[in-house]
Amino acid sequence: MSSHPAVRSHLQTNLSGIRVPSGPATAVLLSSWILVFAMAASPASAGFREGRAAFRAGDHETALAEFRQAAGRGHAASQYFLGLMYRRGRGVSKDYAEAARWYRMAAEQGHPRAQYWLGVLYRRGQGVTKDMAEAFQWFRKAGERGNKHAQFWAGRMYQTGKGVERDFEQAVQWYRKSAEQGHAVAQNNLGYLYDIGKGVREDEAEARVWYGKAAEQGQPTSQRNLGILLSEGRGGPEDLVEGHKWLTISLTKRPHEEAASVLDSIEKRMTWDEIAEAKKRAEGWRPSSNR
Repeated sequence: MSSHPAVRSHLQTNLSGIRVPSGPATAVLLSSWILVFAMAASPASAGFREGRAAFRAGDHETALAEFRQAAGRGHAASQYFLGLMYRRGRGVSKDYAEAARWYRMAAEQGHPRAQYWLGVLYRRGQGVTKDMAEAFQWFRKAGERGNKHAQFWAGRMYQTGKGVERDFEQAVQWYRKSAEQGHAVAQNNLGYLYDIGKGVREDEAEARVWYGKAAEQGQPTSQRNLGILLSEGRGGPEDLVEGHKWLTISLTKRPHEEAASVLDSIEKRMTWDEIAEAKKRAEGWRPSSNR
């Protein structure tokens, strides 16, 4: 258990040359391929591609028209982009209610980003009545489809008990899904739960691992937590130079009285050369790009 709780806060060949199995299943498989190809060549898909190209070029008027036509034919990605445009006010006046309407259409078809953003709107009460339970349900759906941001929020809501009954074991599972995809705050929170032994066996070595991943991405709380573990030799060998480095980096971003106190105390155990090396490493550090 940490002594600084305040600081650590898953054959035939068709006409295109594709190998397919022979036998009774062939007709069903070919029918599925024909459906996929037909959908790809549909007017809705063509309109979406034109709309996306216009959106990326900054031509929001054309994008809006193309997305509207495709969305009216039930094209989920176009519905998502309309939600995005209304949420951001791109080519239209910002309108959270309209954003929620389009996000919902796409979300009900299983579009993960639309599910995530619909969850965000319910969590914030933007365009819909604030409803944490409804937000959780959409985060869970998007998380099950691999959206790392939704996975983080599912974990966060399990940890805090908002929108769902508090369950630290479930929080660990959802944070891990998100953390393994590089979500820095999920990595920090997973490290924290290992650090304090909530929902998982207390394991400071594992906490070090996840704090380290988040720290390298620039997450200040993890930088502080990692600095403390390293400087106190918890979860692995003591390393005053690295501990000093991470505490210094964290304090340049976010002042923290207790972290400053820890930094001051370890400097009294370091040589001048060690302090100089720690400061040099801190000055030369740059965040990784896996955000």
